[in-house]
Amino acid sequence: MFRIYRKEYGKSNKKILFFLTAWTSTISQHWVISKLLQFNGYHVITYSYDNSVLSPNVQDTVKNCFVVKSQILKQIESLKNQGRNTFYILGESMGALLGLMIANSSKDISKIVLNTVGGDLAETVWSWDKAKPWFKNDIVKQGIKLQELKKIWKDISPINNIDNLQVKEILMYISKKDNIIPYKSQALTLFNALEQRNYKVKLVTNNYLHHAFTVAYNLLRPRIYLTFLNQ
Repeated sequence: MFRIYRKEYGKSNKKILFFLTAWTSTISQHWVISKLLQFNGYHVITYSYDNSVLSPNVQDTVKNCFVVKSQILKQIESLKNQGRNTFYILGESMGALLGLMIANSSKDISKIVLNTVGGDLAETVWSWDKAKPWFKNDIVKQGIKLQELKKIWKDISPINNIDNLQVKEILMYISKKDNIIPYKSQALTLFNALEQRNYKVKLVTNNYLHHAFTVAYNLLRPRIYLTFLNQ
């Protein structure tokens, strides 16, 4: 059974920030950042998930992503009933994908931090010949080709979850050397799509680091995202 893990920090703080961690990450790996956000005035709700949130079982990936989305949307409604009305999302990698799914369906999310994410999940995974070849190979062994995978993952791909972000502010991090999310075909494509819609989006580009190092480096420079969130 697919499991979701959650831990809350700073429950007395009024501004709610959903911190959605990356694929294969854990809440315990993020406690320092969660506490930092708490000390800066946020009620932080940190989420992690079983690794099957993204897996070569492509139908389960869709189902599990929607389970996370549904749970957080329900939590937003519950918190609104308690009088809370300020909601932000900080998502890293897979968490950024989930964050866009949630923000695109909730008028209550006002700011989103996207810590490395690409436009089309299927296209991204299809580029993993060197980075994570086993993942793509397991999909290919099922007889699934790229165009079919794009259709199966259409509703969870970030590029298809950006139609309702008009009143939101977005901070997006990308890396030119990302070995997981191709810079030009995925990261920059998503940024351009956001800009073309005239959304309020700020871009921070890293020129040197691969994916995991970029994600960590971005979190370890809190001044940028705290300034964005606090404005």
